Amino acid sequence: MGIESARLKIERKENSPECLKAEYVIAQVQTRLARKAEKRISTISQIIERPYEENAKLEARDFRIH
Repeated sequence: MGIESARLKIERKENSPECLKAEYVIAQVQTRLARKAEKRISTISQIIERPYEENAKLEARDFRIH
């Protein structure tokens, strides 16, 4: 098998419906993880901005992973 035919075979696989669907699913998961990370960072930022006394009263639910 020559280099060119191997290259064409790889390109066909990259454009296959299975590969495109997998890329779509990966993009969805990455988007969900990014949103969760943004929410977590927002929560942590709010906690940091609270006065010390208020932070001392925090409950475990503030740190729960969803």
